[in-house]
Amino acid sequence: MTTWAVWTTSLKTHFGLSLARYYIRRRDIRFLVFVGAALAACAGLAPMVYLYQRLLNTAYDLTLPLGQTPVVLTLSMIAAAAAVLFLGFAYVMSVFYFSTDLPMLIALPLAPWQVLSGKFLVVLVAGYLTMAPLVLPGLLVYGIRSGAGGLYWLQALAVYLVAPVIPVSLAAMAVMVLMRVANLARYKDAVRLIGMIVLVLAISVLSMLLARIEAPGREAEFVARLLLPGDGLIVQTGRAFPPAVWATRALTAPAGAARLGWLLALAGAALGAAAMALAVGQHLFYGGLIGGEEVRAGRGLTDSRLAARVRRVRGPVWAIALRDLRLLTREPMSLMNSVAMIPLVPVLMAIPLLAIGDAAQPGLQDLLLGSPIVSRLAGAGYMAAMALMATGSSSAFSREGRLFWVSRTIPVDPKVQVQAKLAQAYLIMLSTLPVLALLGFGVARWPVTDFLLVAALGMAASLPLISLSLLLDIMRPYLTWQNPVAAIKENLNVLLAIALGGGLMAGQGFAVMRLLGAGMDLAPALLAVSAASLLVGAAIHAVLLRAAPVCYQRVEI
Repeated sequence: MTTWAVWTTSLKTHFGLSLARYYIRRRDIRFLVFVGAALAACAGLAPMVYLYQRLLNTAYDLTLPLGQTPVVLTLSMIAAAAAVLFLGFAYVMSVFYFSTDLPMLIALPLAPWQVLSGKFLVVLVAGYLTMAPLVLPGLLVYGIRSGAGGLYWLQALAVYLVAPVIPVSLAAMAVMVLMRVANLARYKDAVRLIGMIVLVLAISVLSMLLARIEAPGREAEFVARLLLPGDGLIVQTGRAFPPAVWATRALTAPAGAARLGWLLALAGAALGAAAMALAVGQHLFYGGLIGGEEVRAGRGLTDSRLAARVRRVRGPVWAIALRDLRLLTREPMSLMNSVAMIPLVPVLMAIPLLAIGDAAQPGLQDLLLGSPIVSRLAGAGYMAAMALMATGSSSAFSREGRLFWVSRTIPVDPKVQVQAKLAQAYLIMLSTLPVLALLGFGVARWPVTDFLLVAALGMAASLPLISLSLLLDIMRPYLTWQNPVAAIKENLNVLLAIALGGGLMAGQGFAVMRLLGAGMDLAPALLAVSAASLLVGAAIHAVLLRAAPVCYQRVEI
């Protein structure tokens, strides 16, 4: 009974269920905030989900002559598991170690596994929400196009409920070990951040190695292994994450008993992973949690160091932009959500291709090298999407929290401070250039002029997105948070920016396609859309500058 109370309390606290129920009972119009947040999230994800299901339909068509259409399910399961695992690192650290209710829970006579199980349940529910736009399209594409019966949909529901348990458990164990080790070090935040990056890179490299052909020069034998068995392509695709193969067989095995057996195997592996995570947490959770509260004594500011700093005078825009960037990098969770997303998204997109391994290389090369439009639009779209999804601009003012009074009182015009926020967002955007260079020079083989053109389009397309995000956050900053992570995780402005910015991105892409369809060459089309994006961005930024002084003055903390 006590454990059940911990579970329900954790869910209500994290997802605001009690507040929503209170608003419903009182018929309070503020309940529409929850509805609006859900609709905004759906609207922002809709274009990407549409493109994703088109990709899955194409995969179904390509594998139909081979009789291996269930690979659609395997691909969607792998992509979803990768998303839950990689995003789970930051989410587990936030929920397990930075929740505001932890001091109260620790003071109660509860075993570590009881507190941990409540937090694990919160992350698991978040995993269901993360997997939904990745798994559900795969289940729908295969189920509808294969004409699956009612039993398929019941088993699909069971698979969906079990699927995120394993990646969440792996993320939980990795983070608990990392936090325990980091709290033994002197520079805890740096060790945590570096450790999370190393974990992501290690998993990516391991997936790539597992997906490679065992013996180079035996490609014919490899292709035979793919095509001759009924599920050879599925097995090869799922080598990086075998539970995805089990889930596929639980839905597509010829015999009903075989389906049930694979489903039980998947459920048993999930229960085993969850039990292992709780066992690890029983020994490591409190040690990593309590040790994280210790802080290192700072160095004193000597007269010589103060004089050296005073001599280095910067303009207000550059000084504020660097200050905000330093504050962002000091909080590992904010850094993960605002900056680390930029290299993580390409990794997540590459996971299914890495899972297929060398079999995917010819098709990928034909797609990127055969059509110059695809690779260049993908590069510009990636930069614009990162300007939107990396939440540095949509939470730029909210992250200051109760210290926002400092920005109100310093002798710097609010318009100048807004310019500094824009400069900080573009400093973050510079981290997209190495990924763009890897795509352009390493995969698509662009000339330098095309790389510069795509980078210019990406930067221009980002201006209206960043300006809109800043405008939304300054009009209604969320400053009353208790945990810095809440400035991003619980900030409605982030969802609104994604929803409205997603519409702007769709308009930019539509404009490029219409110009190309009208017979215009690629370079002029990209330059025309860049110019239009700059004009729209300048208009939004003018509104932002006009609103900044008023918004700064009316904020009450």
